[in-house]
Amino acid sequence: MFSRFFASVQRQSRRWSFGNLKTYFSGSKSTEDLPVETKALAVSLPLEPTASTQTTPTDLFFNGLLAIKAHLEANPRPRPDMTAVNQFVNSLNHQYVSLNGRRYHYVDEGNPKHETLVLVHGFPDTWFGWRKQIPFLVQKGYRVIVVDCLGYGETVQPRCIGNDVHPYRAKRIASDFIALLDHLHVPKAVFIGHDWGAALVWTTGHWFPERCNSVISIGNPYMFPEKVFLSTESLMAINPNMFYVALFESAAPEYWFEGNTRTLAEVTYESMFPDANHGTSDAEREYYITSFAQTSFHGGYNYYRSRLLNHEDELSLVGQKYTVPSMLLMIKDDPVLTLSWCEAFNDKDKDMFVDLEIQYIETGGHRSLTENAKEVNEHLAAYLGATFSNNAK
Repeated sequence: MFSRFFASVQRQSRRWSFGNLKTYFSGSKSTEDLPVETKALAVSLPLEPTASTQTTPTDLFFNGLLAIKAHLEANPRPRPDMTAVNQFVNSLNHQYVSLNGRRYHYVDEGNPKHETLVLVHGFPDTWFGWRKQIPFLVQKGYRVIVVDCLGYGETVQPRCIGNDVHPYRAKRIASDFIALLDHLHVPKAVFIGHDWGAALVWTTGHWFPERCNSVISIGNPYMFPEKVFLSTESLMAINPNMFYVALFESAAPEYWFEGNTRTLAEVTYESMFPDANHGTSDAEREYYITSFAQTSFHGGYNYYRSRLLNHEDELSLVGQKYTVPSMLLMIKDDPVLTLSWCEAFNDKDKDMFVDLEIQYIETGGHRSLTENAKEVNEHLAAYLGATFSNNAK
């Protein structure tokens, strides 16, 4: 999710008044004169505050994108030296397989005879988000499988119209993960997820507990299936920082910057990783930009658009306990999946788990996989060590 993005957007937007934005729009005087990306949001994004209109988080979001774009145009970044990143990427064992008729890309590292971990990324990310965990976990003696989720990276990206996003149903993607285990002749694995990847591994554990040694979620509590659908409006009322969910469910982002995927990727990753202090170098940021310039964020948006379909699928799971041993790593400084958000859902549903361990990541924000890889890795090593020690008893 765009957790770091929100703070950046707010800072950028405060510097850019609506008058400055009009100047940026080359003196546009009416909605019809505005750029395509602005027209697409004209109904929901007022360009000027009025006596009856207050600036909304969505305004800040889009205005922040425009401000970052203008900043990059005035201060273009030199292309970084990609040698080290390319050497790392090319050093890994990249594989491709058809799972339930869908072509997936994944990285397969470590001894195939060792215990298997399946790492699942979130939004907007790819397998590359686990780059600081892969060598660490291999060195600890595990086989590490890292997927590009459906719609990302080198995995196929089904194109969908509106909310007809059936390929992105969480249960269906979980079944793809199980098909991957079958392909690898792996009877059981530990599934580890971050952000949307955490939601997917939680789902995998609920539908296919017999194939999971354990489930580890980094920063995202399990939202147990309920009889009543948690609407987007209700979700945002519980956590206003999730205003972006409604935005990504809409078609609007597909038209931003006249559909120029490179521009949207540039402003997105500029906001998320403005400097190396966030655990991502200039070259690593460029790797992300190049990837999403090719694929767009369409696949990622469809996960948000699949929420109602997932609810319908999961009605049969309502009231069923979670039997897979699990760990939830709560990130104390996550600005969106906040500590209070995680604790609220955990308190509500803690009795639904047969075996749940709670740990905390003390520093680093939403992207602690890279911002605080040391602490994340230490927690993973400790829990995995205990998991397989217990399994051996």
